[in-house]
Amino acid sequence: TDKSPIKRPAIRKKVLSEKSPWPGQVPTRLWERILLRSEGSEAAKDLEELLALRFPSQKRYSLRQHKWQRFESEDIATALAKVVWPHLTSFTIEVAGRREHKQEFVTAGGVSIDPKAHLNWDRMELWSVPGVHFAGEVLNVDGVTGGFNFQGCWSSG
Repeated sequence: TDKSPIKRPAIRKKVLSEKSPWPGQVPTRLWERILLRSEGSEAAKDLEELLALRFPSQKRYSLRQHKWQRFESEDIATALAKVVWPHLTSFTIEVAGRREHKQEFVTAGGVSIDPKAHLNWDRMELWSVPGVHFAGEVLNVDGVTGGFNFQGCWSSG
């Protein structure tokens, strides 16, 4: 019998900002911005203190620079969730204007509309997480610019 050690995923060696915990759902660039916005919050300070207690001999890093392997224990993973959750659920963006003509394009991707994605279409809600609803451009539906995406937003909203 093969007694080789269990291979852990390569994500353990990456720093937080280099890999989204939900690839395909939350792009790495957005994940990095969420971590950046989270730094300095009370929850982030609590997490930094917890990491300093747990890994006293390690150099202190900004939240984004910690390796994923440090978040394997439940208490540290929960502390990370408390840091990023407010930014995942209430992420605000200030709109300062629009781009020049013909630059208003839609970014592809979003919540899968595949029937296997566990969406309750009557309520536009995720079956596995009741209370989490989706509509509009959050869904993975692409349309040509010129009102088609607005119609998708209005119809699903």
